[in-house]
Amino acid sequence: MARSLLLFHCLHVLVSLRVVETARIRNSVSRIQQSAETEDPKEFQRINQFSVFTFNLWGHPRKGDKSDVLSEARVKRSMEVLWNEIEPLSPWVIAFQEYNGTVFDHALKSMWHFYSGCNMEFAGVKIGVHKDVECRVAERWPFEDFEGCDRYARKYQSVEIKVGKTWVTVVGLHLISGRSSRSNKKCKIASMGYSFSTVLKRHQPGVIMGDLNWFARSGQEDVIPMRMVPNSEHFIDAAITTNNAHATFPAWDEDLKNPTNKFAARLDRVFFTAKGLTATGYKLINRKAIDDHDYYDIDEKYSYCSDHVGSYVSFELVSPKRSIWNWISFGRAKGQQWAHWPENIVNIEPENKKYTSSGTKRRGGLWQRRSRQPPQAVENEWDPEKAAETEAEDKERFHKTLNQMLFEKRADDSEGTSEIKTSRTIEDYRDYNLEDSGEVDR
Repeated sequence: MARSLLLFHCLHVLVSLRVVETARIRNSVSRIQQSAETEDPKEFQRINQFSVFTFNLWGHPRKGDKSDVLSEARVKRSMEVLWNEIEPLSPWVIAFQEYNGTVFDHALKSMWHFYSGCNMEFAGVKIGVHKDVECRVAERWPFEDFEGCDRYARKYQSVEIKVGKTWVTVVGLHLISGRSSRSNKKCKIASMGYSFSTVLKRHQPGVIMGDLNWFARSGQEDVIPMRMVPNSEHFIDAAITTNNAHATFPAWDEDLKNPTNKFAARLDRVFFTAKGLTATGYKLINRKAIDDHDYYDIDEKYSYCSDHVGSYVSFELVSPKRSIWNWISFGRAKGQQWAHWPENIVNIEPENKKYTSSGTKRRGGLWQRRSRQPPQAVENEWDPEKAAETEAEDKERFHKTLNQMLFEKRADDSEGTSEIKTSRTIEDYRDYNLEDSGEVDR
């Protein structure tokens, strides 16, 4: 009898404490909401909301477009219109593709004053975080090491921002461009698969955005179905979930929802983790920067800020689920965590990597393993200086081989016109650049 009374008394105390703690939490939340509505409306938003912006600036146009696209007057006006669009939206993170510092740095000087946090730039991809947001630079890895990729495959770049008490990974990408050859398709699948897996290994919410060069056939059907990319099942396409799955190229198409251009596609995408995040808004940024009245002789496509359309997406953190232990411990924050992160992650490894993140030797090719550990540094870290030296050596070797072939031909040719033909050919190849490989760059 005494034991029954003691047990009843203990249960009564536990229930009473639970009721008191629940009332305290509700009062605390109520005060925060009331403060947000009356004193500072943005304060409550900063607890669980943030936004991102991605845009291809057309800073590396083809030869035939370069003089018009990169003209001083057009750049100045286009960047002014772009900043007027971005400033009121105040995205937390900005990721530009085809960023040409020589052309855009001065025109966007006022913008970079506000987005000076965690700046990183490589191969025309520049990421900036608003100076009022706490951030840190995360993983970086070149895609050239993956199956089907080459030196034009650019790089994985990411930052982390702190939203309330939660760190969120934000990745800015510009995948390999060019014709949809077999090797390019393999490279894109490997690059996206690596990006998905790297974000998932962090076990925290994440966003992957940028110009993915995800080409489409007529009728807007993807050349590479996204389901073919490893780990894609753990991510959500922000444009689809918000009913904004419109073409993002070319910007001058009259109807991006039902485009008529044969090259129209949703090249630019924004993905977010299915766990921990939800998209609350999506806005396409597509403005005409130059009036035909001012530039009556300019082609209409040059009057837009870019040949691509920008994407602004706002997100909200999803509250973590509480475990049974959290309920017993009266809902204390120390027990809360982002639950149920996928463990069956398909791990994508570079082909020339000697060791995996777990320290075991790899056999080559794409392989799968279960892993919950974040990626670690490897012995053969990519060296940009070494890559630049290799590129210079390749250039020099190309010119030597070309000159040797041409002068041998001149010696074998008995006609007098060979010298003129030879000198003209050398002049044509004198400005040879390894980056100009005849790819269809978009």
